[in-house]
Amino acid sequence: MSSQGILYKGETKMSEIKNFLKGDYLSPEVISDGDFAEIISEPKLVEGNFGEQLETDIKLTTGIQKRYSINRTSAKSLSEKWGTETKNWVGKMIKFSKLKANIKGELKMVIYSEPVEEPKVNEEKVEKSETTKEE
Repeated sequence: MSSQGILYKGETKMSEIKNFLKGDYLSPEVISDGDFAEIISEPKLVEGNFGEQLETDIKLTTGIQKRYSINRTSAKSLSEKWGTETKNWVGKMIKFSKLKANIKGELKMVIYSEPVEEPKVNEEKVEKSETTKEE
């Protein structure tokens, strides 16, 4: 170690430093409005810095995996769609949005999520395509 601090090998991109500083948790800097992610672990209640929190692991469509603290507004939206049995949320897709909110007197960027509608298969088209294949 030199007197100027830690020695680094190679070049480090700003995005790599942001990810390093933010750690394993999803932060507003990592996503954009409209980004999608898959829930890859069962959401569990844990004791956090601000009391009890619902946390899960997600995988963004970019392939990045992060830990996500689901706020109450988002948890309500997800549970209304998928029920309160959180093990049923695994494998489901969510869509993110970011909004500024007053948190303890300070404006902060907050991440919200909503369930993504699963595409409905048109049964009539499926029957026609199966009939066409048989002919």
